[in-house]
Amino acid sequence: MNNYLKLINKLSRRNNKLYNLKTESISQVIFCRISYLITPIFIYLKISPNIITFLNFIISIFSVILIFLGDVTFFNYGIFLYFLYRTIDFCDGGVARHKNISTFYGRFIDAVADIFFNSFILFSLSFFAYEYFDSKILLIIGIIASILTSYDSFIYDKYSSLARWSNSQNKKKILPYIKKTFLPKISFMYNDIITVTILLLPFLILSSELFYFAFFLVFIVFILSAIQTFFIHIYFGYTYLNLNASDKNSKKKAK
Repeated sequence: MNNYLKLINKLSRRNNKLYNLKTESISQVIFCRISYLITPIFIYLKISPNIITFLNFIISIFSVILIFLGDVTFFNYGIFLYFLYRTIDFCDGGVARHKNISTFYGRFIDAVADIFFNSFILFSLSFFAYEYFDSKILLIIGIIASILTSYDSFIYDKYSSLARWSNSQNKKKILPYIKKTFLPKISFMYNDIITVTILLLPFLILSSELFYFAFFLVFIVFILSAIQTFFIHIYFGYTYLNLNASDKNSKKKAK
């Protein structure tokens, strides 16, 4: 027990520097803190970070399927798995940092799993809302949110890769990630609203109006977040990426 508590304390000291209220939303910080209770189990069982990511990906699939089935009981289980996923999502990184075995491949598959889950959880929620309320409006808005969420990730990652490429070629120091440096509090607020609303969904099912509004709110906030990401990156792209971009194979041809 003492070793377990010491390990939690060690993980806390290391991760608190990365995940705090200055760098993350309140809900993300809470999930990170909860993950400290689970991460030591993976460490004791000697489960690698990539295996943890894979196991979490399986959890995400079950969450999506349970919600997609349209049954209220299965829906509640799916929401529980959603929050389990959000918690374990911190465990692979915690194990990797503890063992000093962080890799870019690990970050890649973790990002792929997040994009998959964020997109399909919205799709499953929109389908459940359509089945429950017989509402085409919720279905359409939910599908739009699902598509824009994937596009949001594409813009975010594409901008960062081009910024790094430009920095290397033009000897600049363009920040590759601007979402957490420009109006970060708004992004954090979006994240917290979505998290709290999804958490309340199983409890709002007794009130049809509140249940409907909760689904609508989740979809709209996702859409607003994606729109904000689009315009912010278009603006910063125009401001900082209007630089020379030589052909990818120019160096090879020169040789």
